[in-house]
Amino acid sequence: MKYYILTSTIFFFLVAFGQYENSSFYFANYKLDSADKFEGFKEADLGYYDLEETKYKQMIVTKDSISVRFGSEIIIAKKDAIAKGYTFKDDKMYGVAPLNGIYYKEFNDTILALYYQYDSYFSNSGDDFVQPMDKGYLLFIQERNGFYSIEYLEIKGRKMSIHSLDHVEVMDKLLEIDDITSSEKDGVITYFANPDLGELKTLIKTKCFDDTREYVLNTDL
Repeated sequence: MKYYILTSTIFFFLVAFGQYENSSFYFANYKLDSADKFEGFKEADLGYYDLEETKYKQMIVTKDSISVRFGSEIIIAKKDAIAKGYTFKDDKMYGVAPLNGIYYKEFNDTILALYYQYDSYFSNSGDDFVQPMDKGYLLFIQERNGFYSIEYLEIKGRKMSIHSLDHVEVMDKLLEIDDITSSEKDGVITYFANPDLGELKTLIKTKCFDDTREYVLNTDL
């Protein structure tokens, strides 16, 4: 009897999980117009945050945006660099983007440099949207269809946490949102939710945002 109950439970879970696997989930922010307005990330929270255990990858938090910085090491013999057309002046190597050159060191005729590339992650001055919460921020990141995906951002002391949402795993909680619609195309179901502030708080309290990436403030820059 116990074996039957256990088997039935597992089967029910797999069926429930499987029916949402081929689906997508988006949010609207129409009910948040009267909510607290975002006035920028706190001054104490601004800075460069290192992704733990990942070399040369950082999140840069400014007053109203977040960007990603990727660093790439360049190790090349100086004769090979010159052959590639690189030039050297005032401790900078030119010929590698950006146009204003990158700083380098030379050891035994070998050039060592670190080249950073930048990419926008979130910008409140554009189509993205921030909803301040009691202990963090909800980042509404606009997708191509005009709706949003959401991440929950927390900054405590030297640590920044970005919590993502896997809708397939928490669909039972998401479907409790009062204003939600769906459409189907080519066998793919797309859900559109329009939560109010209270419902967003419930999603946080019930740990719907449980896929977490941790960053640590870099104070040596």
